[in-house]
Amino acid sequence: MTELMLKLAAFLAMVIDHAAACRLDRVFFPAFSKVYMISRAIGRMAFPIYAFCLVEGFRHSHDLRRYGGRLLLLGVISQLPYAFTLNRWYLEPAFGAVFPADPSRAFRNLNILFTLFIGLVLLVFFRKKPLARVIQSKGLAVLLLACGGFAVYTAEPEFDSRFRRLCTVLLLASAIAVALLHVWRKHLALRDWLARFAVLVFVVLLFERYPLAHLRCNIDYGVWGILLILCLSYAESRWSRALVVLLWGALFYSSLGMPDWGSIRGTAAAALLLLLYNGERSRKPHPKLNKAFYAAYPLHLAVIWAMVIAAEGPLTQLKLLKYYL
Repeated sequence: MTELMLKLAAFLAMVIDHAAACRLDRVFFPAFSKVYMISRAIGRMAFPIYAFCLVEGFRHSHDLRRYGGRLLLLGVISQLPYAFTLNRWYLEPAFGAVFPADPSRAFRNLNILFTLFIGLVLLVFFRKKPLARVIQSKGLAVLLLACGGFAVYTAEPEFDSRFRRLCTVLLLASAIAVALLHVWRKHLALRDWLARFAVLVFVVLLFERYPLAHLRCNIDYGVWGILLILCLSYAESRWSRALVVLLWGALFYSSLGMPDWGSIRGTAAAALLLLLYNGERSRKPHPKLNKAFYAAYPLHLAVIWAMVIAAEGPLTQLKLLKYYL
């Protein structure tokens, strides 16, 4: 199985998942009540495959700035159709107590391209050798101390969980250790890995506790998605990649409460596809094919949005837009 086949499988799974999330299954399959659950389980295949393709792109891309810029630009373009399709529950007051109406939250919950972009930035920081000087610099040690102090200053004891408090302590302790090792100039390898660890802990705090001036932005899959990207970057063999995806799926979907066996099965299917990957990009590579995959994300959201408008009527969507404005 080539990388092109992996992307096609991930794209189809994503479209099925997003269509079901907008409850289009009621329009096309009104007599089958299990279509929704099956479609959402299929959709769980998409993100692990896209995370792996991002890691492959990081390894083989000749221009990471252009690669990251493309992800960020398409993420911004996709946010409007994403808000009116997958986050539409926050725009509609009719859902009341189930989904409290909060129009700003529909736009603060960012789409998956932002998750991939942040994952790419961390891959560059963790894996690129030219950044070794940044990791070894005193400026990073001072920045980590500032981040640790800021996390402590913005802590809210009445809302913070024990896990978040532990992360704050780990960030501050590792930042102090990095600063001390800079002063003593000992255990340089340990210092560099502690710096990486501190950055990772700060990312966990950033997307789990929102410490930055009450912005309260959230990315799809949260810190779990970023951790999957980083773990896949260290998995060299096909068996290790499949194992990483399996463990990630089991831990992530179990952490949400009761184990979601449908989602875990979907993740297992993604692990199986990665196991079948042969390392080739495509049989007949085409230079415009990758650009088509990038454009497909906002386009498929726009098509689903149009289908929702056709199914529910344009007046419903105009009411949502009027409510937001």
